[in-house]
Amino acid sequence: MKFVIYMLLFLNSCAPLNIKSNEVYQSNTEINISDEEVEKIWLEYFNSLTNGELKDVLSFMKPSVIFTFNDHPIKTEDYDELYFLLKQWKDNQKNKDIYIKNHSISSAKVADDFMTIVDVVQGEYSNQTNKLIKEKRTFYYFHLVKKKEWKIFMITSAALEE
Repeated sequence: MKFVIYMLLFLNSCAPLNIKSNEVYQSNTEINISDEEVEKIWLEYFNSLTNGELKDVLSFMKPSVIFTFNDHPIKTEDYDELYFLLKQWKDNQKNKDIYIKNHSISSAKVADDFMTIVDVVQGEYSNQTNKLIKEKRTFYYFHLVKKKEWKIFMITSAALEE
């Protein structure tokens, strides 16, 4: 199963990623409920993360999540490792005195009925001045576990289009 997922990700990375927002997608085709559901799940995840509810954040993720930021992969093996990594991220955000604001969210199926990517563009803002420091783009890969719940299994950074 891991081989299939990695092959899908590899093949997907070879082609240009063309993710349409749900609003555009829905105007051209019938409504895709599962993409909307995954975006709502991502928003719940993000709210828990920004509120520092890290134990709640774990419920949105598989215990072995792969993070890839700036071509540097980090893989967690269990929820303890994942919790520690999330805590480090939250502490780093606090030390930088920044907050994160969503600029855009869109999603697309990678594989029918079991894998969806949520494409998020966010800004990092100064807590003191409320000015934008930098904008970043991140892909959240969701997997449908046992045909009943979506879980994040990989998070990767991506370059913003110029």
